[in-house]
Amino acid sequence: WVTQLTHLLSELPDPSSQAEHETYLSLLAIILLISRGAPNRSGFELSHRLVTDFLPHHNRRSLDPLAAKIWFYHSRFAELLQQDGSHPGLWANLRSSSMSAHRTARLRRDEDSEATLLNLILWEQADRLVSKTEFPDFGKTEASVGAGGMVPTGQVARWLYYLAIRRAPPAQIAPGFWQTTHKLFVVVELLMGDIPDRTLFRVPVLKKCLQPYFEIVQASKTALQTISLAYSRNKLKDIHGCESDQGWCYQISIGPVRWLNVNLKRLSTKESVGVYIPPLENPFCLKLYNKSIEAMRFPLHQHSKELASAKAARGRERELASEILTGDDNDGNDDDLGDAF
Repeated sequence: WVTQLTHLLSELPDPSSQAEHETYLSLLAIILLISRGAPNRSGFELSHRLVTDFLPHHNRRSLDPLAAKIWFYHSRFAELLQQDGSHPGLWANLRSSSMSAHRTARLRRDEDSEATLLNLILWEQADRLVSKTEFPDFGKTEASVGAGGMVPTGQVARWLYYLAIRRAPPAQIAPGFWQTTHKLFVVVELLMGDIPDRTLFRVPVLKKCLQPYFEIVQASKTALQTISLAYSRNKLKDIHGCESDQGWCYQISIGPVRWLNVNLKRLSTKESVGVYIPPLENPFCLKLYNKSIEAMRFPLHQHSKELASAKAARGRERELASEILTGDDNDGNDDDLGDAF
């Protein structure tokens, strides 16, 4: 079948036909040859015929993604042939044609082919450089990545998924993207040791797809509560180091132990948490105050009414001042007439 396929594609495509159709079918044939483990020579000859005799004569922007893919598989075939030892130096001979095609893609503003060819040209040199050097390890832990290894991987993943959710289209337009990003975001939150907010699982678009994740979150919360309760109450006979009540009182005074129940012979390292106890009283009141301010409703355009009343008051003041001036002038004229009589 490889021989038949190569024979069918041996002739150049008809110039009168659509170039996109011919290029796409040729690309499918190349992918088939490389995926089926066919002889690399046949795929190399087919891709070489396309990049040398067909693509340079068609300057169409619709062919740019296809041309970039063909160049990639062409270089891949050359790499496989060079690794087999049947064609040594084939990759080096391909560099000159790749540089020429890169200049042509630059002039044609073919960004896809330009980026692909630039990677192919620099690939061998970059591989040699990486094989002979070692990247400095700035991170002190296994979870370090980017920026010199100083940023934890989990924080970077959390930030990227957060940006994806913030910049994503609305859920009504792209529900699939929303569901996928939120699934990964919940997984990252759990791996980072945080419990996602319960309101996230109540969103109508995410409720069904996040149901398995919600069950995992519930199981994690229950396990954490059980572990916390198990470590917060310990029997006195299970703890060594303090043989008297005075020793436990000293431990309470310095902080590790919160309270001691002599009758039940049990100590606790965690006190009961309530809303109205002194440590949480002030934050609760501040939160209640902020919520009350947010819930207030203010009348619309109230400031415009105040401006209108201020303008009316100034108008009345001007009228009163003009009347006073007019009255003073009239009084002065009457005095002059009286003197004359």
